[in-house]
Amino acid sequence: MEKQIKTMRILSTALISITLLAFSSCTDAQEAGQNETHQEISKTRIINVSVQQFSKLIAKGDGIILDVRTHEETAQGHIEGASFIDIFDNRFEQKINLMEKEKPIYVYCRSGARSSKAAGIMKKNGFKTIYNLQGGIGAWTGAGFAVTSQEAISYEKAQEL
Repeated sequence: MEKQIKTMRILSTALISITLLAFSSCTDAQEAGQNETHQEISKTRIINVSVQQFSKLIAKGDGIILDVRTHEETAQGHIEGASFIDIFDNRFEQKINLMEKEKPIYVYCRSGARSSKAAGIMKKNGFKTIYNLQGGIGAWTGAGFAVTSQEAISYEKAQEL
């Protein structure tokens, strides 16, 4: 009887040890996955830049210029070569995820607040390098940089073409 009790204790201890080991491995795997996701997001850079820096950066032609203002605002004037996705669009996040995440993104709005919010959303969605124009298009035109007033083509209009 004593021998059976010892055997039961040994088996119980072994079972508890195996259970704890398995649980620990699952937790470590989950934490590793969370750390990888956190590391990916932390690799994203949001850089606030002046109009002069923004101008030099977009002149390289290696990225995507993104205007996040409304269609009415972009029709009044926008930086030449810009793409347009209204940050107030319910599908904003879905639409930005169609863009190349490895390319630098040059984002702007009217004053810098909406583009800053857009940059945060892009960071969360895995974009690597995001340049936010400080002061927005107001600072851009205030510094004497040109805008084009050709009609902006919204995402919806582009789909119709």
